Amino acid sequence: MNQRKSMMAEHSQAFIALSEGIGTAEEIFEVFTWSQIGIHLKPCGILNVGGFYDGLIQQIHRWVADGLLRAEQAEQLIIDDDMERLLKRLMTLQPRVLEKWTEREKVAL
Repeated sequence: MNQRKSMMAEHSQAFIALSEGIGTAEEIFEVFTWSQIGIHLKPCGILNVGGFYDGLIQQIHRWVADGLLRAEQAEQLIIDDDMERLLKRLMTLQPRVLEKWTEREKVAL
């Protein structure tokens, strides 16, 4: 699986998750994470046909609200329900590496 993902990442110009199973979700989040840490600067997107990924989108918003994902990072994952519009957005995205961690108060345990 790792060899397949490495080859896919090497030969791809962008990544799009279609309505598939857990393997597709794992793959899109791995390449999205790679973009966050600077392994590549290729755009990542999700095609949300028929609301298939609505629950996942809610979870992404929750990660942002809870401070586990910066809004600027979440915005780098392009989500749309129209393929043509998604492709246009991916082609015009300027992917960038953002600082991974935000400043947080230290909490005594």
